[in-house]
Amino acid sequence: MVYQRKATAKQVDLKLVDVFTKEPFQGNSLVVVLYGENLTLEEKTSIIRGMNASKGVFIGDSSDGKSDFKINSYSRHEEIICDYHSLIGSTFIMITEKQVTLKDGVTNVITVQTKDGVFPLLVQSKGRELQQLMIMLDWKEKAEFRRIDYDNSMMAEALGLAPEDIRRDVLIQAVKMNHWSVMVPLTSKEALNKVVKNRSKLINLATENNVEFICLFYTDESQPDNKIYTRVFNPSGSNNGSGNYFEDLITGLSNPGIAAYVFEHKLIPTSGSKIITTFIQQSNEGRIGEIIVEMVSVNDIIKEIYIGGNATCVLDGKMKLTQY
Repeated sequence: MVYQRKATAKQVDLKLVDVFTKEPFQGNSLVVVLYGENLTLEEKTSIIRGMNASKGVFIGDSSDGKSDFKINSYSRHEEIICDYHSLIGSTFIMITEKQVTLKDGVTNVITVQTKDGVFPLLVQSKGRELQQLMIMLDWKEKAEFRRIDYDNSMMAEALGLAPEDIRRDVLIQAVKMNHWSVMVPLTSKEALNKVVKNRSKLINLATENNVEFICLFYTDESQPDNKIYTRVFNPSGSNNGSGNYFEDLITGLSNPGIAAYVFEHKLIPTSGSKIITTFIQQSNEGRIGEIIVEMVSVNDIIKEIYIGGNATCVLDGKMKLTQY
């Protein structure tokens, strides 16, 4: 007779959240596990793989005595830095699950502890309905700009575009907001949809110019709504929260840099001290997300910057992790 050990099960509360959207199955998916900080690395990464997600967040109690809660972010294989996508998705769940208390009639500030520091989020609500979450970015380091080595025809070829699809009236530059990114302004929204990536040439472009992201965008300056349509590529493949995907899955990492570039070159109306832009970002999975960036300027100099959006929960349940 063969002895069989009795299996025991560990159970976790699990949510699947679509971030930077109010629509299910748009934006960027995120696995959120409430109070799962005691799980092992293998258990955490197995949950993410089991949910067929690129990333997951595990929420626990803060250890600094000041923050409302703590999160750790993981890819399918390892712990990664916490990006804006993870901050907004986890805070959305903590609010909707009533794990943090909001005061009526005021703008609430929620602080989230991560391994990379503490991030404050502004919570905008109307009555009991959550409207928007905005992350206050650390603005001690201003945006840096530098020229890059490029040829318009070669840039277009790397993207499967015609040279006339890339604007010639605006200088293509690299911008640093935490990460160096190349900014490529396009002449039409249609050009974004017909991009055909030449992986090797885009990798060469990123390597030669020492950047992580290549940001393509279109903005209609004749319209007052400040909508910016964009796609973002990560040829370096660095594990910066993008999950090692060649095209950014709508993480929000590159949008402050695009906003700073657009502001610098006056590609959107900038009357008044507060500029609000809505990024409509497309991923290679065909999903569409909306990322909000707010900038406060004084004498044409950006003094404050916020990034945010909304989220929606598409799955709420429990997962059993069998142990022997």
